[in-house]
Amino acid sequence: MLYTLTMHPAVDLFFNPALRADAAVRAGGKGVNVSRFLRALGRPSRCVVLCGGARGRFLCASLAEEGLDVLPLDDPDGLCRINLKCTGAQELALDGRGRASAGAAERILGLLDGLLRPGDLLAACGSLPDGADAGFYAAAVRLAREKGAQSIVDTSGEALRLSPDAAPTLLRCNRAEAAAFSDAADACGAAREAAARGAAAVLVSDGANGAYLCTQGEVFFSPARKTTPRTTVGAGDALTAAYIDGALRGLRGQALLSHCTAFAAEVIATPLPGAARDGR
Repeated sequence: MLYTLTMHPAVDLFFNPALRADAAVRAGGKGVNVSRFLRALGRPSRCVVLCGGARGRFLCASLAEEGLDVLPLDDPDGLCRINLKCTGAQELALDGRGRASAGAAERILGLLDGLLRPGDLLAACGSLPDGADAGFYAAAVRLAREKGAQSIVDTSGEALRLSPDAAPTLLRCNRAEAAAFSDAADACGAAREAAARGAAAVLVSDGANGAYLCTQGEVFFSPARKTTPRTTVGAGDALTAAYIDGALRGLRGQALLSHCTAFAAEVIATPLPGAARDGR
């Protein structure tokens, strides 16, 4: 079974200043997006989501209406954030902060302990809400390993810095985020460093420059596919979903990385909700 974990979901409000009537509201969060992309790739998954307060309940109900398999953990005293995303000619994101109540993270770990089975995969994605310890993802990785499951971590900041030592199956981030654990001058060096610290595979994206995959002592590079980008939102989540899909197909090394970058190129060529069709 494929599980995605979203600890810091959001109610995303998309708007285009040039198209005031076309604002759109959508449930968001990195793990949620990975599940959406997995579905597009023909891979069912189950979304484990920390649902803070009334907004969180609205978010999880919205995901269920989309047809995603949602397993919410209700956090009545928590707070689900709201993000504002401008989809005009120049993208702008104003991301809010959510809050987890005391004990919520431990409850999530308890839920995962009961869910995970040998051969499962847990993709823990996104930032952590206020109130959650930065070592949470590292703890989730260790739990997955104890249960015989694989794990992916896609996060940033202190949570990312602590993750390589827990030895996830895959660590995914972008070049800027990699500064949390590496002083390397480039994405390739950062990927090597995270692998040396324990991650079985490391996928570091570098925007228009492409992406690097370090695994089993080898480093592979794929240039960014030529496309007309309509947005960069979701590109990293697309890489994560495509990595899962490709690995399950038996792809390895260069073929796996090329599969990831090809799918990400498709995603960034798709307009966001509320965006003009001509890209205005």
